[in-house]
Amino acid sequence: MLEYQGMGSGGDLAEAFRAEVSAEFAFLIEYAGFSGPEQTDNGLLFRSSRLHVEVWFLDGHEPVVTTLIAPAASDGVRARGAWLDELYVLSGCGPAQDVPGSAPTRRATLKSHLGEKPMACLFPC
Repeated sequence: MLEYQGMGSGGDLAEAFRAEVSAEFAFLIEYAGFSGPEQTDNGLLFRSSRLHVEVWFLDGHEPVVTTLIAPAASDGVRARGAWLDELYVLSGCGPAQDVPGSAPTRRATLKSHLGEKPMACLFPC
């Protein structure tokens, strides 16, 4: 299991992050009709005709994972969205602590932020 490293390992860590996000979010493509993932400067973007889901890995002294869920405008441009932890709370799924942006290891962060609990509540298949 890879642990978070400092800023010097950003490239390898970013690629490992993208691979794990692709696996964790595969259900969006397989069951919810999303396309992607498309690589962005900081992560990956999944699109459907109605929603965009963008997952960022912000590397630094204290790396963070964050996910933005936004409606797609009629011209395909992303409209103003909301963060995964905010949607989780507002939809009654649980407290924001269930969707942390950081953890001691990369795997722990991905599993807690992208894992089954938050995603199953917001994207039931």
